[in-house]
Amino acid sequence: MSLQTFKVAVGAVALMCLGAGAANAATSSPAAPGNWRPGPAGVAGATTAVTGVRASGTTTEFAFVTNYSAHQTYERTNSKAWRKLSGPALAKGESVVGATAISADHLVAFTDEANGTSRVLSYDKGKWAVIRKFGSSIDTATATSGSDIWVFGAPGAKALGVWHYNGKSWTRARTSGTDGSGVSATSAWAIQGTSVEHLAGGKWTGTNLASLIPLGFFGGKSLLGVYATPGAPVYAVGSGNAEDAGGPIVVLQYNGRSWKKVASYGQGNMQPTAVSSDGHGGLLIGGSAGAGGPAQLLHYAKGGSKLFPQSIPGMTNVPLSAFRTAANVPGTTVDILGGVAGQAAGKATIYTTN
Repeated sequence: MSLQTFKVAVGAVALMCLGAGAANAATSSPAAPGNWRPGPAGVAGATTAVTGVRASGTTTEFAFVTNYSAHQTYERTNSKAWRKLSGPALAKGESVVGATAISADHLVAFTDEANGTSRVLSYDKGKWAVIRKFGSSIDTATATSGSDIWVFGAPGAKALGVWHYNGKSWTRARTSGTDGSGVSATSAWAIQGTSVEHLAGGKWTGTNLASLIPLGFFGGKSLLGVYATPGAPVYAVGSGNAEDAGGPIVVLQYNGRSWKKVASYGQGNMQPTAVSSDGHGGLLIGGSAGAGGPAQLLHYAKGGSKLFPQSIPGMTNVPLSAFRTAANVPGTTVDILGGVAGQAAGKATIYTTN
């Protein structure tokens, strides 16, 4: 998933950066992802959205790289070399903030524009088309198929709310709610402050999880996102939002009846900007350290009780870096990360486990 609250890190000073400390003295976690391999370099900008699909024995991955004036889309098949695709044609200041591969030749991409509006784009058989424009920013989005798309708005005075597309028309399912996850045409999850809202049986039901989130130093409790992945529990990620630093970070799990805290991370400052399934039923949580620190990556293994920091040379040891997007290729253990690596000119940061 990938994820606006998870894509825009808040400012950070105060706690010690983890570049030469705990974040890079990575401890292996159970079922941890394999070796991370860097993608193409030589392109200025940040990787803002990644996605992939597995069909008929073929794995296809996509990455969207952007800066203020140029945009590139990359594709690779079965771990071969990345190649550049055409489009989408984006306006100045517009960037892809999320994407889902429906098939190897069908993508749905979600963009935010510089003026606060947003678009939903479809790439089908070599052509890009606009299937919706919104007057507010998109925070997160889920597409289970071309006729089952969920869009969740970013927090703010002009809230987009929650929208659903059935392949023919759009319906506003909720006037508020951010950082959500769609499961099917009739089931979805969204965040409302410290509450998780669940759509089932035609109605939304909320559960306040504030008691499960530790309060950060001069901070305030919040939920950053909720993740419902087929074959895995429903997870939510919360933060105590320590002043200028972020955290402590907690992973909360829903077992079908109730929520519980299953893991936390309180060492140093951690600001999540990208969260996804790890392909093993757990979570990858990417982000950054404050005060100009390096990127950080945490791994939660299904059934575990800890968040383990992971080391990715070129990111977790580079100041001013951050992971901005993460995805698992459904049905595989292939994971994809994207972000920005400090002030390294011409480096588009894409990492994969295949």
